[in-house]
Amino acid sequence: MAARRMNVLVYSGSGSTIESVKHCLYSLRRLLSPNYAVIPVTNNVILNEPWTASCALLVFPGGADLGYCRSLNGEGNRRIEQYVRRGGAYLGFCAGGYYGSSRCEFEIGDRVLEVVGPRELSFFPGVCRGCAFKGFVYHSEAGAKAVDVKVNEGAFKTGIVAQTFRLYYNGGGVFVDAGSFASKGVEVLADYSGDIDVRGGSAAVVYCKVGDGSAILTGPHPEFAAVNLDAKSNVPNYAKLVEDLAEDDGSRVNFLRACLARFGLIVSDEATLVPSLSRLHLSSMHHHLIPELLASWKDIISIEDGEEYIKGENDTFHLEKRDSRWSVSKLVAALPPPGIMKVNESSPDNQTDGAGVGDRIVDYDAVIKCLIPHESEWPGTKETPYFNHNAFYANLRAFQEEKGAEAEEFGKYLTYGEVVTSTNTLLEKNPQLLSRLPPGFTITATTQVAGRGRGSNVWVSPAGCLIFSTTMKHPMGLSSTAPVVFIQYLAAIAVAEGIQSYDRGYQDVPVKLKWPNDIYAQDPTKPGRREYVKIGGILVNSSYSSGNYDLVVGIGLNTTNAAPTTSLNALLSAHQAPFTLEKLLARILTRLETIYRGFCRTGFDRTLEETYYQHWLHTEQIVTLEAEGGVRARVKGITRDWGLLRAEELGWEDRPTGKIWEVQSDGNSFDFFKGLLKRKDKCLLRRDGRIPVVWSRQVVGDAWHSPPGAGHCRPGLVRDGGGKSSLASRGGKFSLASLDVSPVPSLRLHQFESRTESPRSLCPPRTRPLDHRPSTPRPLDPSTSRPLNPSTLVAGPRCPARIGAGFQGRVDLTESQSLWRVPWSVLGEPGMCRGAHGTSDGRTALDRPLRIGVLGPRTSES
Repeated sequence: MAARRMNVLVYSGSGSTIESVKHCLYSLRRLLSPNYAVIPVTNNVILNEPWTASCALLVFPGGADLGYCRSLNGEGNRRIEQYVRRGGAYLGFCAGGYYGSSRCEFEIGDRVLEVVGPRELSFFPGVCRGCAFKGFVYHSEAGAKAVDVKVNEGAFKTGIVAQTFRLYYNGGGVFVDAGSFASKGVEVLADYSGDIDVRGGSAAVVYCKVGDGSAILTGPHPEFAAVNLDAKSNVPNYAKLVEDLAEDDGSRVNFLRACLARFGLIVSDEATLVPSLSRLHLSSMHHHLIPELLASWKDIISIEDGEEYIKGENDTFHLEKRDSRWSVSKLVAALPPPGIMKVNESSPDNQTDGAGVGDRIVDYDAVIKCLIPHESEWPGTKETPYFNHNAFYANLRAFQEEKGAEAEEFGKYLTYGEVVTSTNTLLEKNPQLLSRLPPGFTITATTQVAGRGRGSNVWVSPAGCLIFSTTMKHPMGLSSTAPVVFIQYLAAIAVAEGIQSYDRGYQDVPVKLKWPNDIYAQDPTKPGRREYVKIGGILVNSSYSSGNYDLVVGIGLNTTNAAPTTSLNALLSAHQAPFTLEKLLARILTRLETIYRGFCRTGFDRTLEETYYQHWLHTEQIVTLEAEGGVRARVKGITRDWGLLRAEELGWEDRPTGKIWEVQSDGNSFDFFKGLLKRKDKCLLRRDGRIPVVWSRQVVGDAWHSPPGAGHCRPGLVRDGGGKSSLASRGGKFSLASLDVSPVPSLRLHQFESRTESPRSLCPPRTRPLDHRPSTPRPLDPSTSRPLNPSTLVAGPRCPARIGAGFQGRVDLTESQSLWRVPWSVLGEPGMCRGAHGTSDGRTALDRPLRIGVLGPRTSES
């Protein structure tokens, strides 16, 4: 089973520049949407995520390639090279071109700018030498030029490409003697036209065959569009540069399109315009509830010039009355400078601005969103031509009547926008507004321009997707019986059951769940073969307020759109009526509410667990635990306490060894198609300590931590600073191995099978097996062999540990006889730990609370 490659990854980590990444995203999204998701990724993704199976193109933008080297030399470059040689594609602009060559020679002899050395990727087997044109200045447009390039005949067999045109240039190189490498699969696509300032030929853009894959490397910037450059820059002659580039922009686009087609990508014939944001329509099943809802927002509504605004943490909303005298001209005057939005004359519902959004990079967060409350009737089809409110509420009422009191809240309030940034962002990034929304408040849209997926951002969710986000309030008091981590599983079940209970005859629609949060469908283009493609995903965001988890459950589902993979309608037989977005939304919302109410009563019980397994892909699947030395294991299910994946270790001839592994995921670590489970180094614990901790642990025992303000323990919570971080346990003795509250919290636990046994490992991996075989106890305190106190932190010279907020008690430094002085940071101030002077067991008593402390390995005396 092979994953369909639908992601275009643009490197945005160390070495890249914000502007170069923006230009890449802008140009690539215009040419590749809706067939591919163009996503910025950091070096952490390249190093740790299973990105290769779904990546159609890896792009390295302009910047400084030394930063790329520092982050990715070794393992990162090994993964990139392997990906390309196995059929992948690499596109390097400017610094990405230097990085993809065998050797970089940049400004040799210049004491400030010189960068010289080999490069590991070596897609181009020679030297990339620069600058091709003198005058480069880091972080400046001072050396920018509009340079002439000449396309070589026969370079492109498809598309119309001008022979000569101008491209933006700022510091790129020449691919030295590129023509001499023809026997190694190198082809010159374009040359600099005219004199250049370095020796070695004039190759500006090269194509390199690399194993079963290929790479295109450039010196100039075919991804830079003139419309996104500031013609008012103070750089001399910059306005003329922008004017020249604007004249040749059509040729630039055609050239970039031809380069992408050379990789075999599906490229749009016409560049897709960036959609304009539309008005948001707020309505309710019961009209009288809208004035009541607005009244509940009175403390966050401000009035300016007689108009009402909600100024959220991320977005500003203008409450526009349907019959108000607010005009387009006044709206334009109230908006930020031109370039934010665009009037689309073909759609009466679209908002405005004075300049072409479809032609430039847009800062959507700066756009004022217009929110229209409908207090007496639902929006008509003229206002919302792509969403029928009457059909939605009629279906919602019908489905609610089936379930009675089990489904009466979700969907009762609905906000719809034809084009929005992201339904999740509009809610989750504006917590003041979110905390005042009733449970089940839903935002849906026809198109998203900044849709969010777990771990990364995706640009446009094309028309035909069911896109919505729903609010939920989950009481903290249910944390022990109904942990909040299971909400993502409930949403997944609701989607699968919503599809299969859409109407009579839909129960066999072939949709499945990929752990933990993706929706897959059997590929309709390959009948008779059980191959699956992704058609949807789930993202749950959580924050804490007034004793509740404020949750935003975001769901995206390909319903009528065939690209980029397939859709629900493509799964139906000829006699089945196609899915409609309005009815499917109503069905999923009522299923989610019904399932959630049952979950609050009984938790993730056996019935709910079995329901989940009926829909998932992984029953008895054999996987490889990559971080544990390639251990093979068979998936047995998920745990009912924290939703971890349970897998039984396999030994010789795939016979069970008796060990059970429990593994967490952030949604990207399970490569289903290759059966790989990768270790994640994140923990679902916020800095405020109020989100349940989910970790890979041994099966026996559960660690409990006190929640903020609680008088008793609940599982998986840690105190929010100040006072003691109490630690209780059941089923075994635990010690706190590391608790780090900055910058990314992480929690690690050991288990002690006897009261005097030392930990199996001072630095346990995130995934550990259960092993019942006894081990030889070793007293932690040679003099007394007394048990480890729960408020004692264990660390050693090979295991740097971090003490989290509010820790008080004793610190045991095992195996630390050579550790003389231990540096601490107490409330941000440098200090020394008292008494750590090579005692037999290294024990020391602390005479004051440590808010954030770092216990390090052996250090020199200072």
